Amino acid sequence: MTAFITISIIFGVFYFIMISSFIFGIFFPKKNLPYNHNQFSEKSVFISVIIPFKNEEKNLVDLISGLKTQSLSSDLFEVIFVNDFSDDSSAKILANLILGIENFKIINSKYRTGKKNAVGEGIENSKGNLIVTTDADCEHGKIWLEKIYNFYIDFKPKMIIGPVKLTGETLFEKFQSLEYMSLSASTEGAANIKQAFMCSAANLAFEKVIYNECNNLYKEKYESGDDVFLLHKIKKKYRNDILFLNSKDAIVYTKAEKKLKGFINQRKRWASKAKGYKDSDAVIISLIVAIFNINIILFAILTAIHTSFLFTFTIVFLLKIIPDFIILNKKSKFYNSGKLMKLFLPFSIIYPFYISSISILSIFSNKLNWKSKKNK
Repeated sequence: MTAFITISIIFGVFYFIMISSFIFGIFFPKKNLPYNHNQFSEKSVFISVIIPFKNEEKNLVDLISGLKTQSLSSDLFEVIFVNDFSDDSSAKILANLILGIENFKIINSKYRTGKKNAVGEGIENSKGNLIVTTDADCEHGKIWLEKIYNFYIDFKPKMIIGPVKLTGETLFEKFQSLEYMSLSASTEGAANIKQAFMCSAANLAFEKVIYNECNNLYKEKYESGDDVFLLHKIKKKYRNDILFLNSKDAIVYTKAEKKLKGFINQRKRWASKAKGYKDSDAVIISLIVAIFNINIILFAILTAIHTSFLFTFTIVFLLKIIPDFIILNKKSKFYNSGKLMKLFLPFSIIYPFYISSISILSIFSNKLNWKSKKNK
């Protein structure tokens, strides 16, 4: 038992150091951040926005309303919507919404279904030298693309990781929002210390030439991960050229899952790709998080059985919640989500049980398809 306690505390210290390094990355970024450049004068860059969609008829109005009012000049970007075998009215609705917008177009996926393939086909049909990906269930501010454009002009990164905010009103949705904010904070902190291990296709940009260097991306067998596997491949050669865009104007908004079933399926899909990680940072971070949270659960159980474990449990728990609070409190201001911090303590108690359960389910679950009917 002494050895178990020692190992648990060691993993707690590892976790504390890891999150503290992310905090350092957020508070002391090496680049000129937060990013506030608001003008563009160079026309050497053309952006192709790739948006795969499947059965998104309920989200298209909000999506298009944000995209068609972008401040970036229309001669500097195009938007390519890739229909991934939708079986609802998405394609028809979208065609009507973008009627008359010359730099918007729809293509139908010709190959096998799947988000990765849809993104790949969109890139094949693009003319931009900078690719931007987002999702059909997202909403975008008016100067979203302008911020990405200027950031790329100023720093010339190979990949730009943009901020994403999950929105929702119910307690269940707010729990998801707080969890996603923690993921976004870790994403930013890790990127700023050149250990990028995670990103979201909802707000991601990369050079087309670099994508073509990683042309075996879509040979990955995992349904999820069109974003993170590309990140890992780019990182092998261009670790220092992956930057986080720290601008409120660049935030992309997406809705939290309303139903428990959809939430569980989404998180299992996200977690399942961890089995394919080959990036050392991603593997180490995933292992530390998983093992440490399992240890917290074990100590909670042992403390309930016998109070002699209370002191050790308190130490282990504090090693988690102290750095977690610092990083979340900082980023809650950036995302204008300060009210979510009221849920921090109950979130911290529930989280170890939740993340451990999702990890186990992702190992033993059947193959999950993007936007398939069985996952709705």
